[in-house]
Amino acid sequence: MKASESLPNYESKSRETTNFIIKSIKQVCKDSPSRKAGSEGENNAQQFVASTMEKFADSVETQDITVKSAKASTPVLQGIFCIFSIVFACVAGFIPVITTYLMFSSVVFMALSVLCPALKATKNSKNVICVKNPSGEKKRRIVFVGNINSPIERKLLRISGPALEKFAYFYFTIGCLICIVFDGFYVACGYTLLGPYVILFEIAFIPACVIYMNFYNAKQDIQGAVGNLTGTFDSLAVMQYLSYNNLSLENTELVSVSAGAGAYGAREFVRKYSPKYSDIPTLFVSVDCLQSTESFSVSAVNTSSDILTAASQNASVNVVEGKDTISSSLLAAMKNEKALRISAADLNEKFVYATREDVITEISPMAIEAGLKLSLETAYLFDEKGI
Repeated sequence: MKASESLPNYESKSRETTNFIIKSIKQVCKDSPSRKAGSEGENNAQQFVASTMEKFADSVETQDITVKSAKASTPVLQGIFCIFSIVFACVAGFIPVITTYLMFSSVVFMALSVLCPALKATKNSKNVICVKNPSGEKKRRIVFVGNINSPIERKLLRISGPALEKFAYFYFTIGCLICIVFDGFYVACGYTLLGPYVILFEIAFIPACVIYMNFYNAKQDIQGAVGNLTGTFDSLAVMQYLSYNNLSLENTELVSVSAGAGAYGAREFVRKYSPKYSDIPTLFVSVDCLQSTESFSVSAVNTSSDILTAASQNASVNVVEGKDTISSSLLAAMKNEKALRISAADLNEKFVYATREDVITEISPMAIEAGLKLSLETAYLFDEKGI
């Protein structure tokens, strides 16, 4: 059975649930406009989710988590370190051995800042896990996941969208590696043959450092109304729609998760619950950034996205499979599971993801309703046929 066949007045009832999503987003943006990972604002938002979902779920559980994430100051420190090494090479008598060491240290520092827990910020956050039992025998499970936090502003995204951010990251990283190679040849050739070329190249590399240093703007609060909250409350609204209308999936346990600390919280949820969820076939669905009805994209890991394609036809939503999007970190957190992603981030005309423009006035009721219908049809299809 299709979700659209679950009630004779499906359109009006799905619109009521859309209004539930919008009202919830407005309430969170009013009470907790800033929800950085581990902050009081994020904690208050999760309390709101838990108290709201107690009316619709058979059980609501809070999972306390400790996550470690790269510090927002890391790109600044890396950029300063590299600029220092370049200036040192220019004014300190052409001492390539030291310059090579400094450049290499910068690359090592970049790797450590991503991989080493000691160089990461420790944050205490929580996930809210809501469960609704099926009406019949439990044969499978579907888990919808959104993230409640608001991110640190990514300044380069605000300036010029994803292209500039990717350019800055690769320009900086590859530039560091090339400088190390250049300095190595400089040393091997007796400090003279390639000297002028090495210095000219490294001076030309300074703009990459400056651009990369502006990766984040930690001082700017972001509501994350579109980029984060639309996905979170869409994930919760599948359960709200069923419970509010006295419906249940027949053989599928429905789990809705509001993840704290973004992808880090989602990863901790999967790490803890994946062994428990091995009892029956389980499908994870990440929902993020329901911004535009013209930008719906879907993708899958360890499974086929055919169910989303079929669901989109049932929901009359146009989707593109595998479209590039920056809002895929939740899916990455589920890389070892059978997982799907639903996103509708507008990467062209009105880009707001992870910027200060991501405010409540930018939400699109039409995109939210389309995302809800797509999620509902996915749940009903999975309940009927599995994967």
